[in-house]
Amino acid sequence: MWGADGPRVAIRAERTVSVWDLADGERLLSVPGLGRSTAWALTADGRALVVATTAEVRAYPLG
Repeated sequence: MWGADGPRVAIRAERTVSVWDLADGERLLSVPGLGRSTAWALTADGRALVVATTAEVRAYPLG
């Protein structure tokens, strides 16, 4: 996604979702320990990662 802070992508590998800044190749955030029934998405402005599990929905600011 391309937000106010540039291009960012959220990628899941195994049980971790990581958000990357594509302009400089820097990892901005990693959320480990996620289960199989987890959904995630970047907000429309690209400034937070939202993670939804069967128990909760949580937003992680990206700064």
